[in-house]
Amino acid sequence: MGRSGSTLIEQLLGEVPGVFSAGEVRYIWDRGFAGNELCGCGNPFHTCEVWSEVVQEGFGTLSREDLALIQRRREIVDRLRITMLAGLPVRNRSHDAALATYQDALLKLFGSIRQATGATVIVDSSKTPSHGFILAASPEVQLDVVHVVRDSRAVAFSWQRLRRRPEITDREVFMPRYRPPEAAGRWAVHNLTAPLLGLRAHSYRRVLYEDFVRDPRATLQTILAPYPDLDRQLSFLDGHEATVSAQHTVAGNPIRFQQGPLKIRPDDESRTMSRRDRAMVTALTWPLLLRYGYLP
Repeated sequence: MGRSGSTLIEQLLGEVPGVFSAGEVRYIWDRGFAGNELCGCGNPFHTCEVWSEVVQEGFGTLSREDLALIQRRREIVDRLRITMLAGLPVRNRSHDAALATYQDALLKLFGSIRQATGATVIVDSSKTPSHGFILAASPEVQLDVVHVVRDSRAVAFSWQRLRRRPEITDREVFMPRYRPPEAAGRWAVHNLTAPLLGLRAHSYRRVLYEDFVRDPRATLQTILAPYPDLDRQLSFLDGHEATVSAQHTVAGNPIRFQQGPLKIRPDDESRTMSRRDRAMVTALTWPLLLRYGYLP
């Protein structure tokens, strides 16, 4: 679920040689190709050296019509109740055609990222489980799921904050905000669905945000465990301080624009959440809170 610390974790993973952090790839068609929003490096998508090479390598000159077709196909298949059916013997032919078209676009994109960056591991921090099911349904993708969990009360509190989207420079646009009941519902759906996605993936690991801020190195090494060929010394990390370079992420939390020294510390602001809201979120999510060890 968004606001669980995944952008920060992705930033650190992007510092590992052989890893490319792409951001929330699900949004690249709207925010990158069509919207030309700022890449995490600070340049507009179409003038970013990395993404310019990726686009040229994978798509050449992508026409508006071709981009619109990809966007329409994504809208058809990138829905949770639809994509969870992928792989079942009874499916709709029109859905299969749309899925094939969209999967082909994603495969071109990921293939060109590998060609342009030399990366052996690509981090896609898209939050919607449906996007993951689309990737899992492709035999050409080795999907390793990292399920990042954070206390639902902290997540719900964070979604009430007013945050501007700095990647949009020509006007003032803010990230969406969810009321506590809606945030709790979304948190429950994401965390119930992620293990199901893990059943269709090459590997599945669950990490708690609170464990990450307590021991960042241990969490990162857990995530990198399936890749023995990567350098896991994590020289960019010294205790709870990391040194991060420009990341070429297409979407995510505004922290993705930060470069240089980066402190990793707990965010305790959710303690100021009203008793009413806290009780409401707890009541709606307590079974999973208990499962993850957030309740005694």
